[in-house]
Amino acid sequence: MAERRMGAVLQMVDQNHRMAEEGHHRLRTDWRALERRVESLEAARVAADVRFTKIESTPGDVTKLQFPARFVAALCVICVGYGAGNYAISARLEANMMKAIEQQQAAFKELKNRVELSQIEMNTFKENLLRDLAGVRRQP
Repeated sequence: MAERRMGAVLQMVDQNHRMAEEGHHRLRTDWRALERRVESLEAARVAADVRFTKIESTPGDVTKLQFPARFVAALCVICVGYGAGNYAISARLEANMMKAIEQQQAAFKELKNRVELSQIEMNTFKENLLRDLAGVRRQP
C-alpha cells in the first residue's frame, strides 16, 4: 500500500514537473517574442527621434521659405484652370437649365392651347347638340 502511495506521489510529482516545464517553455517563447517586439519598437523610436531632430533643425519661420518661380507659376495655372473649368461647367449647366425651362414653358403653352381648343370644340358640340335637340322637340 505504501508502494502504491509512493507510486501515485511519484506520478503526481512527474506530472507537475512536466506541466512546469511546459509552462517554462511557453514563458520562454513569449519572452523571446516580447524581446523581438521591444527591439523593433526601439528601432522605430530611434527612427522617429532622427526624424523629429531633422524637423526641429529646419527653420521655423515660414516667411523665410522661398518657392521657385516655376512652382508658383504652375500653382497659379492650376488654380486658374480649376476656376475656369468650374465656371465653364456652371455656365453650361445654367444654359441647359434655361433650355429645359424654355422647353417646358413651350410645352405648357401648347398644352394650354390644346385644352382651350378642346373646350371650344366641346362648347360648340354642346351648342349644336342642344340646337339639334331643340329642333327635334319643336318639329312634332
